[in-house]
Amino acid sequence: MLIVEENDNWIATINCVRPVMIPLHSLADDVATVNRAIDLMGGPVILVGHSYGGFVITNAAYNNPNVKGLVYIAAHAPNEGILRQFL
Repeated sequence: MLIVEENDNWIATINCVRPVMIPLHSLADDVATVNRAIDLMGGPVILVGHSYGGFVITNAAYNNPNVKGLVYIAAHAPNEGILRQFL
């Protein structure tokens, strides 16, 4: 996604949107699913997560050079070292 600021307005040009259905088996499985989708995109991505998806995108983005940004929409954005079960 390319975002350009123009006169205090944000204009987004989206090259490709790929929704990813996460299996909801475990956080590790869900992160692995998102990481496979990132690999298939083959370039820079911005991840968007809602609710529990915030945990998933945070973990999927960790040390992944193709992830250029994270967007949390009414999502959990955990602090470093915070696990989901402790919220």
